[in-house]
Amino acid sequence: MEVTKGKESITTGMAYKDCAESDAPLKQGDKLEFKFDGNEAGTFSIGELPNNDATLLLMIARHDTVSSAVSFESHVFANLANSQVAVLDMYRGAEKGNVKIEDKKDAKYDRSEDLRYDSVVAVNPGTYECVLVGSDGKEQGRSGLVAKPKKSYVVFRAGVEGKYKPELVVYPKDHAEKAGAASVSFTALFAPLVYAVYAALQ
Repeated sequence: MEVTKGKESITTGMAYKDCAESDAPLKQGDKLEFKFDGNEAGTFSIGELPNNDATLLLMIARHDTVSSAVSFESHVFANLANSQVAVLDMYRGAEKGNVKIEDKKDAKYDRSEDLRYDSVVAVNPGTYECVLVGSDGKEQGRSGLVAKPKKSYVVFRAGVEGKYKPELVVYPKDHAEKAGAASVSFTALFAPLVYAVYAALQ
């Protein structure tokens, strides 16, 4: 997948389930164009933005299980002291599944809570396990989450019924501070979930 803003390339070479970050400045009215293998997929228009520094989460996914149409999900993270986790269900199909987060600070006592889709939760800094559970109650996958102060994360269920099994994706895996990195006015996280549409058409 390639994302461009006008003639400027924002990110390239992203595959299905990949996530990437960009520090390209964004302002209200900007249009982000998405292409898969050179084919135009869709355009996302930037709406109203906060006045302070913020992080935009932008997801692109298949609209349904059969067409090549796409849909977008977006969220602007607020500036909080805690870690923030956006929880999304990007799976396309009838199969149900839910996500839990586990806190294993003490080997004798495990805390587990459900994460509701289409929500953003604040968590204390620490190490967690995110678990995807199917409608039959069986675990379908798990992924670690290292939450750091003032950082933003996304946890989502990916997959397409009949083509790609449900999977759990956590990003970023470990958001380490970059030494000497300058602050940016707007950061964008992109997650393409429709690559399979265009790969299948080739």
